[in-house]
Amino acid sequence: MTSGAAQAQRQIQDGITNMLEQLDKSCIRQMQGDMHRCAAKCCDDYKLTMEQTQDCIQRCQGPILAIQNYVHKEISNFQSRIERCVMDCQDKIRDQVSPGTSDDQMNKFREQFENCVKKCADTNCDQIPQLRKRLEESIKKQKFE
Repeated sequence: MTSGAAQAQRQIQDGITNMLEQLDKSCIRQMQGDMHRCAAKCCDDYKLTMEQTQDCIQRCQGPILAIQNYVHKEISNFQSRIERCVMDCQDKIRDQVSPGTSDDQMNKFREQFENCVKKCADTNCDQIPQLRKRLEESIKKQKFE
């Protein structure tokens, strides 16, 4: 049987993966297609020098690279929030453990830790729809803070 912490990690990973799939279909994929069509036009323009062609292609890639960086930053911030929550769970348990802690007490502490981590996952997974909405709005408006 999978531990509660592993289940929580899977829950979060599935939520993020699902969110990224939705973002891809709602706005990113269209922009990637636009980028490739733009780059193809750069390559089709034989009046451009090799350097101008590369500059043109880089300009086409700029918006999608900015989006990818923005999404990566937001997901990193989201993951950091979860890590801080899990560290808080660890600290709460660590503060209760002493050299004289019995095996029964350790089992109770493990259960408390698992429950705490599960709560972190649940709380943060509940935030994924708002994160997706914020990312989607920023991408569509091309505003990245």
